[in-house]
Amino acid sequence: MISVSRVAAGQACLLAYAAASVLDVVAELADQRFLIMSLPVLLMPLLAAYLVLSDPRTHRIIVLVVGLFFAWLGDSVAASPLIMITFFVVTQIAYCVAFAPQWRRSLIVRPGVLVAYAVPMLGLVFLLGSRAGDLTVPVIIYGVLVATMVALASGVGWRCSLGGASFFVSDTVLGYGLFVDPTPRPLADALVMATYLLGQFLIIVGMIKYIDPLPVTTTVARDQPQLAWSHADQTPRPFHCLRHRPRRDALLDELRQRVSSGGAGDRHGACRFGRRGDLD
Repeated sequence: MISVSRVAAGQACLLAYAAASVLDVVAELADQRFLIMSLPVLLMPLLAAYLVLSDPRTHRIIVLVVGLFFAWLGDSVAASPLIMITFFVVTQIAYCVAFAPQWRRSLIVRPGVLVAYAVPMLGLVFLLGSRAGDLTVPVIIYGVLVATMVALASGVGWRCSLGGASFFVSDTVLGYGLFVDPTPRPLADALVMATYLLGQFLIIVGMIKYIDPLPVTTTVARDQPQLAWSHADQTPRPFHCLRHRPRRDALLDELRQRVSSGGAGDRHGACRFGRRGDLD
């Protein structure tokens, strides 16, 4: 089971990310070049640290960390728009891979909704791409990947859906500023960063909330075997956290049977749930 100190450290990283994000947006508005250049070096590592410290033991979290790493490269060390686009292409591929297992729950399987979504999104992508000059092909490829990521995110939950949409808004405003109207505007730059950082935050937190792979720790009588549920047992289930009522009720029934098997008068026959608290 994950330790309380590790959970606290993860929450501290998330709070630090939120504070640094607000500071970065304020720096964009105030045109503080030192903060604008230095804060992106910290932001994605803080979010990645939150992921790791949350101890989600699934391959999708590893994929998300890879996505955050390439986003960090795009934020911090990209020397040209093409290199930046290349780094963020990898980020979008990683997010698509992380969201893909829930594609049957996404708008992709709803033809009418998909068409209503894809036509304006792809139209905007091709419109910006047509103004990108030598970068037309990379911009269109990246835009299609972002649109795909947003569509797949709709199958994971409202946080990831909103995060993906916020990411798309950020890239759209950035693309407009790069290829259509390159006039420097601090407000536009602040909007780009605010929607980008919010999008990353919602995607990562949304995936943690959705996957929620930590097993519930229970304690029964000393002479009774401990009740445990492996992560492998949870993986195939579309909802495998205790917020899913059918699974929760089945879990409680099994637990009551095991506790009652030790005798109604056994004062040690009790259970203690771990980090998730009570099951209400």
